[in-house]
Amino acid sequence: MNKKIAIGHHDFESLIQNELYYVDKTPFIQKLIENKSVFFLFPRPRRFGKTLNMMMLRRFFEISEKSKAHLFDRLKIKDWQDFEKYQGKFPLIWISLQSDYRISSNRESGYGRYDIVLHPLKKELPGFIFEFKKFDDEDVENIHQTLDSAFQQILEKEYANILVQEGCENIHHIAIAFRGKEVKMRYE
Repeated sequence: MNKKIAIGHHDFESLIQNELYYVDKTPFIQKLIENKSVFFLFPRPRRFGKTLNMMMLRRFFEISEKSKAHLFDRLKIKDWQDFEKYQGKFPLIWISLQSDYRISSNRESGYGRYDIVLHPLKKELPGFIFEFKKFDDEDVENIHQTLDSAFQQILEKEYANILVQEGCENIHHIAIAFRGKEVKMRYE
């Protein structure tokens, strides 16, 4: 059977399932894990596979009802000794921004700034403010207290002001508390 070239195709799962040509970039997953960085930046020109790579990462890391391990059967990452340790083990938030949002983020600095803001590029779209807090059972009794603290920080520090100044009228506040794989979210 002759494989087809998937021009403009960015859905990793259907690309693999339909046996379309795919240049194996899965060793990149191992490099990301072993790098242990807090943030990653993937600058590439348009049409250079950013979305396809993000979909590959999503299918590798996300917890799902049906295992996605079979997608990697013929790829290099399957031979990695830690494949089963990482594949399908993480809760993910997947947001495709395409051309609708500008993202600003602040690395944890202790200055009380927001973690991530999604600035809408179209007036009809909502803005989003994210605050992440790691639950530490030495400081608080339960993860719900950490979640409440994250949400209160959004309100008390008036993080929404940056979006209001840009003319955004519909603003969503999202607090996320986590410890390992345990994640709680509050959304208003």
